[in-house]
Amino acid sequence: MNENWILSDWLVLPYTPDQKAWRASLHQAAAKAGRTIFEWDQGGETDWNTRPLLLTANVTSALSIQSDPARIAAVIGSLDVATPNNLSTSERHDVVRAVTDGFAQLALLPPERIFSSENFNGSPLEILPDLIVSPPPENLPSTTPLATALEIHLKDKAIWPVEIFSWSSPFQRDGDFAVLDLTGRPRFLAFGPYIVMPAGRWKARFRITFDDYASRYLFRVDWGGVEHYSSHEFRPSKAGLYELEMSFDWSERAPCEFRVLLREGAFHGEVAISDLTIIRES
Repeated sequence: MNENWILSDWLVLPYTPDQKAWRASLHQAAAKAGRTIFEWDQGGETDWNTRPLLLTANVTSALSIQSDPARIAAVIGSLDVATPNNLSTSERHDVVRAVTDGFAQLALLPPERIFSSENFNGSPLEILPDLIVSPPPENLPSTTPLATALEIHLKDKAIWPVEIFSWSSPFQRDGDFAVLDLTGRPRFLAFGPYIVMPAGRWKARFRITFDDYASRYLFRVDWGGVEHYSSHEFRPSKAGLYELEMSFDWSERAPCEFRVLLREGAFHGEVAISDLTIIRES
């Protein structure tokens, strides 16, 4: 291993919609400090006499070489995932998995080594000795449903709007709920979003309402990983509002999935599923 790599400071800049603007800000800060930035993920040669800062999109790349977190600074701009409208459902899920894996890696660093837009608050900030970074001029937080959900990568609690899930049929938004007609074959009513979760125990809290027809059918709700998860199967038997809480332990970072399954064919009925509240328990 090159000794220069071990002695270098590292910058981590995950893939975000505004990554290009933040990269420009980092290069400007490095130039003012009399340093250069070496794009680690692109490879190539660098001049070690310029005291280069090693820039990567992945925390794991930095930690595989630099064991001192004090010499690593992760910069997070708009915590969101850009998914083109022409992607299929499975392609969109793949993009969410790939991008949020970089966000989940942030948990491998001490919190004080992560610098979000909130930390900058529109002002320059020293993130490494003599490296003072100014946020991009248009440093506005994203307000998409997925951006709201991705706050779990910086906080211990987040709201997951119903819009981030995939649905078997279109729903109507009514307050905090997605309302849909049950008529049809047995099927997954909702599934996804395949966000990569940091290791730990995470609770999903949500509400479901059933009308008189819907309450007669058998349902199953899953929360956890794609292959291993917690499950709850039930037949409501009575119309009304039900609140459920389910927890799952991620031993290491991995994609998550929340599923609501109708186990029987339905001729009538309406169900409403609320936004989820995701909470770190440990």
